[in-house]
Amino acid sequence: MIIVLFSPLVSVASLYVSLQIKGKREYEQDQEEGQVHTYERSFGSFSRSFQLPESADVDNVHSDLKDGVLTLVVPKKPGSSPQRRKVQVSSGGKQ
Repeated sequence: MIIVLFSPLVSVASLYVSLQIKGKREYEQDQEEGQVHTYERSFGSFSRSFQLPESADVDNVHSDLKDGVLTLVVPKKPGSSPQRRKVQVSSGGKQ
């Protein structure tokens, strides 16, 4: 499972099979062009929670923050096999 988020300030906490990511965005731009001076500010915090399958190896989560992009890699536990399920698909008619 790979999760990619775009944010400059991020913290990651892992509890059991739940992953929570919290971050804060801050942006300022001050621009002067001739007689016009503009100043923009944008800020805010965010939080995202993800339910991970029990086969997730939360003790070996790896993360990388590069150019404002957070990449988390959550490997599977050794010996876990993919689960296959059959899903019946109807033709779209009345049931």
